[in-house]
Amino acid sequence: MDTSGAKIWLPGISDTATLDAASILCGTTAVKETGHWLDRHHERHDYIARHPAMTPDMIRQLPAGHALVIRGGHSPVIARLPMAWKDAAYRTALRNGHTTARLIPITSRTNLPADALAAEPGHEPATGTTPAGVIPFPAASAPTGRYPWDE
Repeated sequence: MDTSGAKIWLPGISDTATLDAASILCGTTAVKETGHWLDRHHERHDYIARHPAMTPDMIRQLPAGHALVIRGGHSPVIARLPMAWKDAAYRTALRNGHTTARLIPITSRTNLPADALAAEPGHEPATGTTPAGVIPFPAASAPTGRYPWDE
């Protein structure tokens, strides 16, 4: 958490340590309060009190579709999270069949895109061998579905 520039908490967190950490990171805020002191004039007095900007309970009970966001040294904000499936551009892409990426198993070096080969250290022209770190699908166990988990 220490190295991230932006921290986002979604509703429903149940880990008390996480909720306490988020509350502490939100800091405190000054609130003007009116108090009654027992003095001979029974006067009202205004004073400034400091309270947590977000208590752990407030963070845990964020409304659905909202998140607590802390970025850098800025004040914390409650952000409304847009739902992609309600966006007009997404709906248009869905109608045109452009909303999901196709997963293609890599069976040999020749099936890799050119830019993936160029990024590989010590790249030589494709020779039909499997690149380091890639486990090829044997021909007998090649996936039958659209995705590997559809087998």
